[in-house]
Amino acid sequence: MVSLRRARRLRREVLNLSPRARVLGFTLIALALGSFIVERATRLRRHGRPHPRGVAHPHAHFVERVSADHFQRGNLHTHSVRSDGTATLEAMVGWYRGHGYQFLAMTEHDLRVDPGEVASLTGPGFVVIAGEEVSDRWESRPLHVNALCARQGIDGGLDFGGADVGLGVMFTQIRAAGGTPLVNHPNFHGSLTADDIARGASGRYLLEIWSGHPDVAPEGDWSHPSAETLWDEVLARGGDAIPAAVDVAHALPDDSGAPRALPGRGWVE
Repeated sequence: MVSLRRARRLRREVLNLSPRARVLGFTLIALALGSFIVERATRLRRHGRPHPRGVAHPHAHFVERVSADHFQRGNLHTHSVRSDGTATLEAMVGWYRGHGYQFLAMTEHDLRVDPGEVASLTGPGFVVIAGEEVSDRWESRPLHVNALCARQGIDGGLDFGGADVGLGVMFTQIRAAGGTPLVNHPNFHGSLTADDIARGASGRYLLEIWSGHPDVAPEGDWSHPSAETLWDEVLARGGDAIPAAVDVAHALPDDSGAPRALPGRGWVE
């Protein structure tokens, strides 16, 4: 095997030989260079392309560092008799605490539930997050966004001319109250498209990509993509949407005549 510098020197020496010897010399140089190229390519495949001299190898790292030594399970969309559920607030909170959850948001329609109301059911290892499902409409279709951790209630029951306009107003209201928006069940009555969400939502927020409620069509249908597909399309448009799976629980399993929207079907960690 020869280096490129050595090959150039040999070429100059071969030029001084006889024609027959010159042909043999050039053949040997070509074979040597071929061996050099094959060896070089093999080394690059094994070890990657070398960094330029004087350039330090950058250390790969995540943009945001988080602790992941253990996970906390919780549900961010839950109802009781305070709105359209069938179980009491205390019973719903008790179910989640008794089934190994670490956090829960009670999100009644247009009614903020203060965690202090159920302080006796919380403690180390289990917390209740302040929540409310702000329930507006646009052209007779539901437009629902949860306000998580807000310091005060949000005025709901508004009617908007467009979904994107409504989302923009709701996001402003929720953030003004110190809360984080969670866009609920986008396929409920076909209320939201990826374009609606991308135009109306802003900043970082959560988006339901799966729901345990049987009537909100998270998998989509013949005319609507799944909620997960909507999320993917929102991301492609530059949206900063964090996915969430939720129960949208309205009852407990032993409630008489309870709807099928039961707890324990979707969660975030």
